[in-house]
Amino acid sequence: MSVTNVPSMPLRGSQEAPVFDGSPKTLVRFFDEVERLAQACQLSSEDTIQFAIRYSRDDDYELWNLLESSEGNDWTEFRTEVVNYYPGAVESKYRIFELKALANEWSKRGMSTYAEFGEFYRSFFKISTWLSTKGRLSAPEICSTFLQAFPPQLQKDINMRLERIHPLRLQDDPYTLEELRVASNLSILSALSNNAALSYATTAKMDSPSQFMKSDAFDVLKRSVIHTSTSLLAAQHHPVRRENPCSTAAHTPYQYTDCLFCSKSGHYHAHCPDANRYIQLGRCRRDARNRITLPNGIMVTPSVAAGRNLRERIDNWHRANDPRLVSTRIAFQKPVAHASPILATSHFRTHS
Repeated sequence: MSVTNVPSMPLRGSQEAPVFDGSPKTLVRFFDEVERLAQACQLSSEDTIQFAIRYSRDDDYELWNLLESSEGNDWTEFRTEVVNYYPGAVESKYRIFELKALANEWSKRGMSTYAEFGEFYRSFFKISTWLSTKGRLSAPEICSTFLQAFPPQLQKDINMRLERIHPLRLQDDPYTLEELRVASNLSILSALSNNAALSYATTAKMDSPSQFMKSDAFDVLKRSVIHTSTSLLAAQHHPVRRENPCSTAAHTPYQYTDCLFCSKSGHYHAHCPDANRYIQLGRCRRDARNRITLPNGIMVTPSVAAGRNLRERIDNWHRANDPRLVSTRIAFQKPVAHASPILATSHFRTHS
């Protein structure tokens, strides 16, 4: 007849014994560990309660012994009663102000390395996911709070990358935390790659390499990333222009601004209010790839109509193709057929 060896509970203070440090956030984990060991040792509920009290700190030991449930044999009742004396142990594990404080802290502190971004993201993911699961924070609020951890220029770069990665995303649809992480990774990695190229020329002028990494150089890098990304985006939407000698606007130098549609700063063409108004009026539309086209589906390129932005090109195209304007020009145009004979007669008389 074989005898099964039942393990025994570890002694208090030993390496295997559960430890409660007095923090409400670790209380549930402590009880889970005690319960796991008690089940492995085949303890009764009454013995499980006594071991939990034995593993606690001196202050908690005195309090838990005074509870009515400590003398019973209902482990769940004892556990619930103890938790009631530690606010924040279950229901208030995280609060909204903690998430906002985290973003504010990193906004002031700055992220100069990829490892620091990882440290911020792990904390943000843990708190925001818990708040979202409890229904205390919406997806737009999480997205807004996440971006607040970055300086304004880097926020613009992240937003620009999000629009390029998800061109069909509507303005009212928030980005997921995973989508924010991917776009932030690209922005920060791009900044760090530029940092490696600039550090050799700049470090000699700095007293401390760490000071260079944390302050002036990273600001220069962020501006460089924004400029480079902006130039690439402009090149995608505006290929090399071929000047038209018949166009008075052909010699006007093109300058890229934030919005490709209206040239105003603070937004991009995907969220431009003027573009949405033009679409409602039927002056243009968006194709399947969320690009702005003429009503007939033709891309609004400089070869179609002149203008320094999409709005001016659309206006000029409508002026040139409006049937009412075309008929007016034809009505007031002098007939060319009557001029040729007169000129011809005058020409022959001069040489007669």
